[in-house]
Amino acid sequence: MSDRNEREYNILSTLFADKWIAANPTILTKFENRNFVEPDEGIWVAFSIVAGKVFDAAIGGLIERGIGAAFLQIFMAENVGTIEARILADSFGAIFGLRDFVYSDVVSAGHLWTTRPDMTESPTRSGWRQWRAGIDFYHDQYQTPIVLV
Repeated sequence: MSDRNEREYNILSTLFADKWIAANPTILTKFENRNFVEPDEGIWVAFSIVAGKVFDAAIGGLIERGIGAAFLQIFMAENVGTIEARILADSFGAIFGLRDFVYSDVVSAGHLWTTRPDMTESPTRSGWRQWRAGIDFYHDQYQTPIVLV
C-alpha cells in the first residue's frame, strides 16, 4: 500500500515550517483546511500542496511516480508596492527549488525532487493584491520488502 500522499505532505510541510516560517516568524500563515481569519491589512501568506497525476515510472508497475506542486500565495493590501512580496516569493523559491529527498524504511522507499520556482502575479481581488510562488515536484515511490525478525 502506498503512503505517497502522506510522505509528500510530511516532507514539504516540514521543510516549510523548519525553513520558511523560521525565517519569517512575523508573517501570518494560512494552512490548508485550517481555521483562518484574514487580517484587514498588512501582508499574509497561504501555503498549500497539490497532488497531481500518478503513473508507472517503471515497466511492470514497480515504481509509481506522482507529480504535484507546493504553493505560497502572498497577499498584500493594495497600493503598498510589491517589494516585500517579491522578497517572500524569492525566499520560498530559494528554500524549495531544486531540492532532493530520499527515504527508506520497512514500509516504502522513495525519492522526491523539486524544480525551479515559478512566480506570477495575480489580479487584485477584494482589496488584496496577490503573488504566487510555485514549485513543481516529482515523487518516485516503490514498496520495500518487510523483513520479519
